Amino acid sequence: MSFYIKRILAFTVMLATLFTIVNVPSAAASYIAYDGKMTMKSGVVYTVKKTVTVTGNMTIPTGAKLLVYDGATLKLSGASKTYDVKGTLSTAAGGTVSLVRGALTIDGGGAVSVYGTMLHYKDALLKIKSGELKVFNAGDFTSSGKVQIYTGGSFLVRNKAVFTKSSDVTVTGSVTSDKGAELSLQGAFGITKAGSVVSNGHLTVGGVGVVKNSGVFTLAKGSTITKFGKIINSKNGSFRDLRTASDKADNSLVEMLAAAPKVVSLGIDVSFYQGNIDWKMVKNSGVRFAILRAGRGTFSDAKPIAEDTTFRQNLEGANAAGMDIGVYFYSYAKSVSEIKQEAKFLVNSLNGIELRYPVVLDVEEDDSSISVSVMTKMVEAFCDIIVDAGYYPMLYSHGTWLNKYLDNNTLNKYPVWLAAIQQNPTYKGTYYMWQYSWKGSVPGITGDVDLNVSYRDFPTLLYNNKFNHIATKPTPITTSDPEPFSEVKYDTSTNIPDAEADSGDGWSSDDDSDDEITMDDTVYE
Repeated sequence: MSFYIKRILAFTVMLATLFTIVNVPSAAASYIAYDGKMTMKSGVVYTVKKTVTVTGNMTIPTGAKLLVYDGATLKLSGASKTYDVKGTLSTAAGGTVSLVRGALTIDGGGAVSVYGTMLHYKDALLKIKSGELKVFNAGDFTSSGKVQIYTGGSFLVRNKAVFTKSSDVTVTGSVTSDKGAELSLQGAFGITKAGSVVSNGHLTVGGVGVVKNSGVFTLAKGSTITKFGKIINSKNGSFRDLRTASDKADNSLVEMLAAAPKVVSLGIDVSFYQGNIDWKMVKNSGVRFAILRAGRGTFSDAKPIAEDTTFRQNLEGANAAGMDIGVYFYSYAKSVSEIKQEAKFLVNSLNGIELRYPVVLDVEEDDSSISVSVMTKMVEAFCDIIVDAGYYPMLYSHGTWLNKYLDNNTLNKYPVWLAAIQQNPTYKGTYYMWQYSWKGSVPGITGDVDLNVSYRDFPTLLYNNKFNHIATKPTPITTSDPEPFSEVKYDTSTNIPDAEADSGDGWSSDDDSDDEITMDDTVYE
């Protein structure tokens, strides 16, 4: 055999080995477009590349795969029908599986892999027997129905899983959330004697959520928790909190709010844009609090970091009128070092003055050159400096920005003041203040002013927890103001919509001018 023939044969063997290792399907592999009716067979890969509605029974046998592509939807909507997964059901990023009616059962070593979206509606049943459901790094799982996780069944969350207020979950198998993942329990959640739940990321127990634990419930080291509802241990139940003192301290900013009762107060935020303000008229109109623009970061060499030109007169006037005051700072920082400079500038400007509402970092600039990890470090750096100065930090932005630039752990570590100019905010995270209008009219102010609502008695909470240099104990807020759009029913303590709800938040990514005008403007005084 010649040298060249030997080289060709060796190269052919190498290619064959490589294709075997990476599991690249051969030209003979079967890929069939699934129509919602056909009987699936083992060894075949079925695809969904558009919307396919299944109204009859469906079985994915062992060895078969059903793949839902980007932009496609598999809708399981047959009343009293069964959908058995013994092979693999997988949805790509951008793909959706909707379990509307009927019962989906994962059994026989089957697997459901969610890289996109899975919606489980309240009229459907989800059963995980001897199989697994995994929500991967880009996946989003929302359940509003009944879920049963049997012995041998497992539910793994690497990104986000939300069990809404109407959900009813029983765990006899295992539920695990990875570090950086978010697990929200908003409804009934039962852990039997043989069941286990391990949270390595952030756990939220919603306002009407009740966790009844007869098994093992573990908060791992480095995890965080926001608890509005209840965790009840039976005599057989074991609740293990493995968090360090540092872990618990990191989460204490939100925990102190989560444990407090809801009370509604109406307020405003102002800057030089409002001009001269008659604060006595504002106070007499019923406004309870005001968040003052203290300054902004460096916009350019010609416009360096500066105090708001009306901050001092607003601070003096609002204090004289007996208003409860907080402050915000508009950031233009692009690095950790720059945002540290902004935080130190603000702390020096405040100089230990008493504030009864938070010190807020206003972040709205859409800069794709800043990664999630860098922005996370920036937010943490700013807030750490504010805490070290004895003040209580808060984060202001709109839902699109929050979801784009911050990871789940950061969003759950710091309280959020949400900008959402709509009647019923659909942002899925938790927030404790809400800016609901940029077109408010308040006596004592000429022109438009931003309107806000607070859901906690911040003066009392900050005083009790020794934040913001408050010298005398405030009078507790015992009566709530009417909520904005009070005819609209929503739960501001959880902010987790049912699976049927719109996933948007009323903002668009190209709406930068409107995003900014709420807290800053183009004059840059």
